[in-house]
Amino acid sequence: MLFYSSYLKNFTFLNYNGIGADSDRAIRIVCQKEFDDELLNVVIECHYSSLNSYEITVKTAMRTNDFKLSDGQYAIEVLNEDNSYLKKMTKGRLSDICAI
Repeated sequence: MLFYSSYLKNFTFLNYNGIGADSDRAIRIVCQKEFDDELLNVVIECHYSSLNSYEITVKTAMRTNDFKLSDGQYAIEVLNEDNSYLKKMTKGRLSDICAI
């Protein structure tokens, strides 16, 4: 998430004082990893705590291929230790934004 936020100027994942950067709703990121032909979806909130310190709260975790993202929400699909895709749901369509 740190790499994506430093590489892409429009991607933010940190919440300050419980409020997302552009709205009244907390920013949530979905972390995804495939296991046995199913996606494990872990929804997290990242809160700025202090300099170089963040608090990550797991909101929910579900193992399903039918997980629905909200419009404007980001997902990071982890492929292996070194590779991942950043995706974004826009107007009901999930698109790849960046890959590392």
